[in-house]
Amino acid sequence: MAAILAFFASTMGRYLIIGGLVLAAVVGIRQSGINSERRRCEAAAHQRAVEIMQRDIAIGQLQQKLDDTISAEQSEQERVDREVQEKLEAELARRPVADQCLLSEPDARRLR
Repeated sequence: MAAILAFFASTMGRYLIIGGLVLAAVVGIRQSGINSERRRCEAAAHQRAVEIMQRDIAIGQLQQKLDDTISAEQSEQERVDREVQEKLEAELARRPVADQCLLSEPDARRLR
């Protein structure tokens, strides 16, 4: 024990202690930089994930608007088709009974 204390008290021992402290400081600073860079990368990855989610939400909203538009157009087309069919049925009902089941060429074109 006394020999160890004598070694550390010597010039070589002091250099060894100083070298160890400098090495510990350098390793600590390096590790701090590595940890800082990891946190920066994780923050960038989280930010990217948030941006992707925001884009997905925007795409979903646009898709919903498109679906609503298509649904409205289909409803309108169904209404128009019903009106055409009702007019044709009313016109056929006014025809003589023998002609009600016979469609003329203009009748067939209107149903297309």
